[in-house]
Order: sequence, then structure tokens, then C-alpha cells
Amino acid sequence: NKNQLIILNGLQTLSGGLSSQLSEYINNGGNLTIFPPEANMDINSYGQFLSANGVNSYVSQNKSSNMQVKSYNRDHVFFQNLFEKENPGVNLPKTSFYYQIGGTYSSKQVVLLDFYNGSPALSLYPVGAGKVYLSAIPLAANVSNFKRNWILVTSALRMAEMSYPKKPLFFTIGGTEYPSLIDKGFNKEVNFEISNGQSSIIPISDRSKAGSISLIDALGGDGNSIIKSAGVYDLKYDGESIDQLAYNFDRKESIMTFTESIEALEGKLINLNLKNLHIQEAKEINDLISSIENEKNKEYWKHCLIAALLFLGLEILIIRLWKQ
Repeated sequence: NKNQLIILNGLQTLSGGLSSQLSEYINNGGNLTIFPPEANMDINSYGQFLSANGVNSYVSQNKSSNMQVKSYNRDHVFFQNLFEKENPGVNLPKTSFYYQIGGTYSSKQVVLLDFYNGSPALSLYPVGAGKVYLSAIPLAANVSNFKRNWILVTSALRMAEMSYPKKPLFFTIGGTEYPSLIDKGFNKEVNFEISNGQSSIIPISDRSKAGSISLIDALGGDGNSIIKSAGVYDLKYDGESIDQLAYNFDRKESIMTFTESIEALEGKLINLNLKNLHIQEAKEINDLISSIENEKNKEYWKHCLIAALLFLGLEILIIRLWKQ
């Protein structure tokens, strides 16, 4: 399945076949969001599927005249950097019907939205290489205003954004970080290819981590990268481009290091057997300029100018004498 995010909205029951496919999808890196139906939910079928994947289950249906979401998890990355400023009086969803999510609470559970009674309204569970988002509130307009509330739009966009695997802006040639992608059932007999139009390589496909594939472009894992040129490369599978990868050289020459003292610097330079070396300590830039001016070596430009004039005169004299 090439979809990064699947949303189940109001589905009353989960068949065994669908549960099996969804479990495989999640563990291989897919993301699943569940919004329960407002009525006639088969709690047992949901419970079997959720429990099999280490997710807390729906345990009961609850009616309330005015159950309101109390807050969202400001500390979690899911809601970070979304708002220019916090508004403590922000309007959050209300519902007259919700599901109690409980049992033995999973240690993997991250509560994103919670009710005033402490029950989770929306939770996140890492499962395999993917994630499950579990809502306690139906989206049906006759029981809640969840689908008309700003927090749903924000959450849905965030779910979609976080569904795509993150990758660095570029990979360092000869580095130890390699491209990885979600294993969507790629045929092991078909090789991946990294190409920039001028050259191409067949990377080593490391499938040791469940649900993902690392593409190692080094020989023997010793940092001897097969890729030698910086630039943007196409990642191809079975001849079709499926992604783009940027490679660049490291920036070691730009790294600035500082010494603690003049003595420590002198010790390091002595070990390098450098000759004609003098270290000048200055606290201010003006002091450094003054010290350089005061310790200038002899100026030889005047001597060179005089020598040039002498040789010029000598050349003229030789030419005249030669004609005679």
C-alpha cells in the first residue's frame, strides 16, 4: 500500500481480513487514524484488532449532556510550532457521546487531547514502524462538534505531515548515515539504484530493521563511499524513480576549534614541528594590529626599487657600449 495515512471514520465493525491487512500495513510503516461510529459499534472486533497491536481498546459507550475536551498536549511534538502564541481560552470540542478507552493502559500511549474527567479524547500509539491515532469522539454532527472545531483540522493536517518519513536535507559522502525508506513489500530480488544521469550505483539493501530498508552506499562499511560527486541523485526501483537524494561533502574545514590557553596552543604546534613560528597574544583586535605593525620585518621594497634602477642603468650602458 503506497498510502501514508488511512482514516477509518464511523466503521461499525472490523472483519478479520481487514484487521490482518491493517496490522501488516501499520507494522510496515503505515499510519492509521480511527474515528468511531456514533452507534452500533462492534467493540469486540475493534478490541481484538487494537489489543493485537498493543493499543488500548474501546471498553464502553458513554453519554453526557456536555462532555468537553479540556486541553491539548502542548509538550508533545504533535502540537509544537503550530501556534504563534498560546491562547488559554481556546475553544475545544464538545460531545454528548464518547467512548471510554481503557483497560490496561499501554505504556506507549501518548494522550494528545483529554477530557475534563481525565479520559483520553485522542491518543497516539507507536506500532511497529507506524502509528495509530485513536479518537474517543465520533465525527457525527448529531453527537459532537468535533468535525467543525479547529483542532480537528489542525490534527488531521499534522497526522498527514507526520506520516511521511523524515529524511535529512542531504547525506554526507563517506558518512555513516544512509538513506532509508519504508518497506512496502519491495521485491528482494529487484535492486535499488542511485543515479544522477552520469553515473549510477547499486546500494546494499539492509533489511535488518523491521519495516524499513537502509540503502548503504559504502564498500565494506568502512566509509569508502562509492558515490564520489556531490549533487542530487534519483533513487530508482525497478527502473522507476521513487525519490530523490542529495549528497554533499563534509564541512570539516569549516569547523572552528578554540584553545584554552597560549601554552596549550604552543604545545600542539610544537608537536607539529613547525618552524619560523611566533604566537602573539592580544585581547583586543586593535592590540593585535598594533603588535603586528610594531614587529614588522624589514621592508625590502625600497632595496628592490633601487636594484631595479641600477640594473636598468647598467642595461642602457651595455647597449650603448655594445653599439660602439
